[in-house]
Amino acid sequence: MGEFVTMTVDAGAVLFGAWPGQRGIEWIASHPLETLQSVLGLGFVIFVHELGHFLVAKACGVKCEKFYLGFDVGGLKLCSFKWGETEYGIGALPLGGYVKMLGQDDNPGAASAEAHRARAASGDLPAEPTSDPHPAWDPRSYPAQSVPERMAIISAGVIMNVIFAILMASLAFGLGVREVASGTSAVRPGGAAWRAGLRTGDEIVAVGGTPVTVFKELQKKVTLGDLSKGVGFTVRRPGEEAVREVTLRPDTDGGAPMVGISGPLSLKLPDDLGEGLPGSAGKTTPPLAGGDIVRAVDGVAIDTHAQLVATLSRIRDQAVALTVERKGERLDVELPSRPRTSLGMEMAPGPIQAVQDGSPAAAAGLAKGDQLISVDGAPVGDPFTLDDRLRTRVGTAVAVIVERAGVEETLAVTPR
Repeated sequence: MGEFVTMTVDAGAVLFGAWPGQRGIEWIASHPLETLQSVLGLGFVIFVHELGHFLVAKACGVKCEKFYLGFDVGGLKLCSFKWGETEYGIGALPLGGYVKMLGQDDNPGAASAEAHRARAASGDLPAEPTSDPHPAWDPRSYPAQSVPERMAIISAGVIMNVIFAILMASLAFGLGVREVASGTSAVRPGGAAWRAGLRTGDEIVAVGGTPVTVFKELQKKVTLGDLSKGVGFTVRRPGEEAVREVTLRPDTDGGAPMVGISGPLSLKLPDDLGEGLPGSAGKTTPPLAGGDIVRAVDGVAIDTHAQLVATLSRIRDQAVALTVERKGERLDVELPSRPRTSLGMEMAPGPIQAVQDGSPAAAAGLAKGDQLISVDGAPVGDPFTLDDRLRTRVGTAVAVIVERAGVEETLAVTPR
């Protein structure tokens, strides 16, 4: 009899999927790296599954003729080699994998021929394998094994996947995952957090009475919180030992409930800067590079992003010297100031939209809906430059005239 080649397809290792269509093909073409990672990941899962069948079959003394990832339909394969009695390879059809054992074939049309291959030198085959040794079966064939051994071989693939999943999950748990802490790197003016007096750098230690350490937990509790009664926040401010309790009423003008804070940012620049940095950061001397870590501003050590923002906001109108860490070495970089650009227009101030709790404006009695008429005896002018104009009056009372319900009132505000 000439050489007869057959394949046993393990249904547990075959991947079926619908034709992805034009959009799916376009996604694959535009994401080659992600596609390759998916193929390699699925291929490794298949390898582990088939390895389970292979190892248990070998332990039972079964002759394994082939171990393939993918199917070598018609003999087509990407590569193969033979080690001992087993041929190892990668088939041209990447839809699964298989282990070919002597005397076993899931194709009914080829089962008879495969049984003859597993026949011993003499004797007739019984209708079914028996538990007693029978001279008709090659002792190393799959049918010659006992029922418990065959059950072990068949179930070994799934069991191996379960063991592998437990090991990988344990490894991943041990390595951990980078999470964004429940702090604040920015507070949106007018937002719920801003109105309650939260500042950049504040740490959120609890939401609704439940401790939180990860920013995602904070977002989830805000989304599921009571919008009518508000959401309780426990906040620790840098430099203060005591915590403060505030109630935030999330804004819904953007759709999902939000309190108007951004999670903590790092002092490290992204490794890949892409098209470069915008504004003054893209004009430093020497240029900033991906992976740089800001360590100081004008010689003052910086430990957090909140400190960086606070320091730069005080010297926004002049060049500053940044000290960055690059590949373990310190480097001084000059960051130029960025002049304010103008279109030659002046914005007219509208009514006050929000007043921050605990602010000088709140202490002076300013309220939502008030219309500013003058500040320190001069017209309000462009509201976007009001903070800069009051910078020199910090700690000094400033007369502010507002119109409230059609009546003008004069209030004393002390900028901080």
